[in-house]
Amino acid sequence: SRSNGISGDFNNGSDGDIIWLRKAGNVVGAIGTGGGQSYIHGVTGQTGLYWGTNNIYPYRSTGLNHNTIDLGQTNYRFKDGYFSGNLYGNGSNLTGISSGPAGHANLQGSSIRGSANVSSISNHGTGDFTINWSSALANSGYSMTGLTNGHVALTHVIAYIGGPNNAGGTYSTTGVRMSVHASNHSGYRAYPNYHTYSAQL
Repeated sequence: SRSNGISGDFNNGSDGDIIWLRKAGNVVGAIGTGGGQSYIHGVTGQTGLYWGTNNIYPYRSTGLNHNTIDLGQTNYRFKDGYFSGNLYGNGSNLTGISSGPAGHANLQGSSIRGSANVSSISNHGTGDFTINWSSALANSGYSMTGLTNGHVALTHVIAYIGGPNNAGGTYSTTGVRMSVHASNHSGYRAYPNYHTYSAQL
């Protein structure tokens, strides 16, 4: 044993298992190298991990694996997970996850007061604009919610998806076109003093 420094050094001139782990003479796992990186896995066919440059990959003794290995189990769960980026998966099966909006814009007229995942506002004319997402949304099936606080010359304003007469389409993964109309002035468009919109997948 050592109190400081490396206690063991294992070297192999080619890719493959470097260390075998045994129980009662039977191999139950291995540690090795592949493609200049390292891996660990259980007995033949069982799961493991492969350490890449910027990723940790699912692995089996047969190599890198796709879409057959689970993380945890119903009765044996991990506790918390912390992510600074996105979580991707089959949306219909992502249950029990509290998520914020995919994008959010808080506007004063046509100017951004605050936002999340919004790169810019494209102004097509008074009360007609597109909210452009910084990162494309997973699909175009999201919903939009919004609030407006009125306009000094109008009694009520209503926000619609799409430009005037549905010009410019509606939803896309890169942005959504909106138009704001006065409920008491048919066809009259204007920017509210303050208005906010959120996209939810």
